[in-house]
Amino acid sequence: MANVIELDGKEFELDLNLNALADVEEETGVSVTDLQGNMSMKVLRSLLYNGIKQTSPEVTETYIGKHITIQKLNEITPILNESLGGSKKLIRSRSMTWEDIKRIGYGLLNLKPKELFYEISVKDFNEMYEAHLFQRAWDDDSTNHRTAWQTSHILNGIKSSAGSKSKNIEVKDIYESRFDVGGRIQDVSKRETFTKIDEKYKQKQLKSLISKFDKGR
Repeated sequence: MANVIELDGKEFELDLNLNALADVEEETGVSVTDLQGNMSMKVLRSLLYNGIKQTSPEVTETYIGKHITIQKLNEITPILNESLGGSKKLIRSRSMTWEDIKRIGYGLLNLKPKELFYEISVKDFNEMYEAHLFQRAWDDDSTNHRTAWQTSHILNGIKSSAGSKSKNIEVKDIYESRFDVGGRIQDVSKRETFTKIDEKYKQKQLKSLISKFDKGR
């Protein structure tokens, strides 16, 4: 019995024969033997497209991706598993459960149930989530930069009051931004880690510097 997938109210036969699997490997660079536990959205779309086009050559990859919503993904996963390896589950999520998807969808992305499970595609969901993470990183970076700026002014004020002639502390000496002026993430491979600047850290640095000046008087 052929495996059938319904998309946009239409039924399509999924035929993952040797030709289809070879096309998937060529398009994605992923060996079919390495699919278990490593199913990306790109590979998933390629599997569906190449499996369906064997009997429905008029279908496009864009059409396939457009009609695979989060809810639909839940429905077709068992069908893909059956087509690829019978009872052996080749497709499984290691990084995000359905509870994770609901928490992200309802909480972070503020989606309604109808939007999350029926209207939004997997591609759109991932892009929205990535955009949210980027915005959060941007906000954190801005806060850290502002705190570093305040800290540098306080420390330089203390140094000036103590008569120190050493070079002023600059913001970049305390915190290096993750982003350039265009909002692009910079190459920070030369830095091992990013240290988040908070009030506790600032006070610790102040106390340390004041202690040094007190000893020198």
